[in-house]
Amino acid sequence: MCDACTIALDVPRWMVWDGPEIKGGPSPFFFFRPSRVFDTRTRLLYDFPEFRIALDETRYKINHKRTPDMDVMLTNTHVFGFFYCWLGERKQYMTLIQAFTVPDDQPLANNRNGTTLRLTHEGTMSHRSPSAVIRNSIVDPITGSIGVRFLCQWIDHDGFHPKCVDVTLPKPSLVDVSPITVHWHGVRTNENRPLHDHQDGAWGYKFLSSLGDGYARGLFTQHYGYPASGDACSANREGVVKFTIDATRDCCVATLSECLPLPMEWNMNPQDRSISVCFDGIRGRLCYIEEEYRVLVVIDFE
Repeated sequence: MCDACTIALDVPRWMVWDGPEIKGGPSPFFFFRPSRVFDTRTRLLYDFPEFRIALDETRYKINHKRTPDMDVMLTNTHVFGFFYCWLGERKQYMTLIQAFTVPDDQPLANNRNGTTLRLTHEGTMSHRSPSAVIRNSIVDPITGSIGVRFLCQWIDHDGFHPKCVDVTLPKPSLVDVSPITVHWHGVRTNENRPLHDHQDGAWGYKFLSSLGDGYARGLFTQHYGYPASGDACSANREGVVKFTIDATRDCCVATLSECLPLPMEWNMNPQDRSISVCFDGIRGRLCYIEEEYRVLVVIDFE
């Protein structure tokens, strides 16, 4: 593998009208919003097929009349599309999950017009789209099924909580679309402390990243601290908690740090959600642009 590579792509002008939005990750794929995928192995562009709900059981649950918005997650084996559907008549939402692969009949490498991804699996879940791939594709050597673990941000009465969502894809059919099995469970924490960014109504930031290696690393801020804990956040009324989620075992477990005082460089308004922030959970580095002075702020967390 080369240390540095340059890839030139013929991307249609309409795709970069507002600036290119490219999504990568622990995967051989790159996603160009709104609807193109690049495979680094074949160096080819692929389009999503025209939206359709393939399985009768899924169609009965969703019953959606138009193409819903799509979130994309990239894994080693599949491109996942998560379609958020608001079902007004039932006053609830469902998320349609579709898994796509590169077709077996590959076009010539010099074909720049691209080709279409193949829909292989479909299913539903009753919560919003995942925020990260926390454990990448694992192939069962006996059954040929593929398991992927995603991380979701679950909303309940006292804030946002992470949930692990296990998606199982049975060995694909050569002709038909196969059903997806979905199971989810909560993330246990050390000392039963809450892993969320709301505490007594206080709003905080939450940052999280994962390489799909079975771990997610992040931090969240507490602006009123833990009232009964007597730690630094209670005294200072604000602070930051670092955490790691271990998803390599059957149950996901989160390890939290003590609540630490915010760094002096931290100057973000918690009510301003338009701030552009980048977070590297592996290095523990957070970057954001301070609009007032037009400077890039870099904060390293040990």
